[in-house]
Amino acid sequence: MEPETEIRSDGAGQADVGSHGAVVDRLSFAPSGLRARALDDWMHRALCDSLAHVAERCATRAPVITEILGPTVAHLRAGGRMRPEGFGTYYDMVECVSSGQLDPASTWARAVAAAAIPASGDRWPVLAAGAPDCATLESAFKRRMSERERALFGPVDEDTRSDFALRLDEGLDLLARGVPEMHAEIRAIIRTVLLAQAPEDSELEFDGASHYELWGLVLLNPRFHDSRLAVAEVLAHECGHSLLFGMMGKELLVENPYEDTFPSPLRPDPRPMDGIFHATFVSARMAFAMERLAASAHLSPEERDRAREAAERDRANFASGDSVIRSDGRLTETGARIIEDARRWIAASATG
Repeated sequence: MEPETEIRSDGAGQADVGSHGAVVDRLSFAPSGLRARALDDWMHRALCDSLAHVAERCATRAPVITEILGPTVAHLRAGGRMRPEGFGTYYDMVECVSSGQLDPASTWARAVAAAAIPASGDRWPVLAAGAPDCATLESAFKRRMSERERALFGPVDEDTRSDFALRLDEGLDLLARGVPEMHAEIRAIIRTVLLAQAPEDSELEFDGASHYELWGLVLLNPRFHDSRLAVAEVLAHECGHSLLFGMMGKELLVENPYEDTFPSPLRPDPRPMDGIFHATFVSARMAFAMERLAASAHLSPEERDRAREAAERDRANFASGDSVIRSDGRLTETGARIIEDARRWIAASATG
């Protein structure tokens, strides 16, 4: 097993990461595979600690839960990992334990234990909504959707899944050659890709999604992202959300009430300030990816033009979202430092 990475904040955003004494900034805008691996370690350690606490609490009143969780805690302490649905079912289990619903809690505990996986393995599973091997993960995502969102979550056939999996590999390969630090970051955080699409008669559609309770997962719509460049951009987008989930840890990014909504740069409907913050940050990350690829030798002339056009849109979206943040955002210290570093990159790269 590789040496465990560690993040220890010094109060100024710096973090001593890894066994070789490398120093990275936990809240830095710049992609970093080392920082991403450290955040992934932190998320799994936090899960392990909480599962151990639940097991201890249940030792007397629900010993079956303690028995179920014991091997999972040992697995995580040894450096093992968890599929995204393991994180999701953990939240469901804790809710049941907290409310005294111990029989359903034991069912959720078994689902958590079933999601344990080894730390090794280079390939991502690309799963299709509606397929038998996707039922647990699909259910975990749907439980976190509104009724309106669930109506857009339709099945994907095997031919579509297989075709998109090949395109996903092409997009990853492009990032590995043109933006290697972002590729390393994406591979350190993302473990599963789930494909879904709206039913044919739907008036609305989505292109991708992430959720903080499903660490390691991205949801993508195979009807979109029809080229390796588009796949690279959406991976930068969705992994940017996941990165924010890890960067914020147990903190908040904004203090605005969730009920208050504002114009969003990426969606037609008004969004809470936390959503505006996420959309703004990931717009800058998409611009970063597109500009690095456009400056590389790995695109055709036509792709280079499309990358530059995409970067211009992403910068415009960042400016739109940032204007809302500046005028109405009530940022925490963590949120302020994250967005300020993104602003510095936007300004510096725009001027040279």
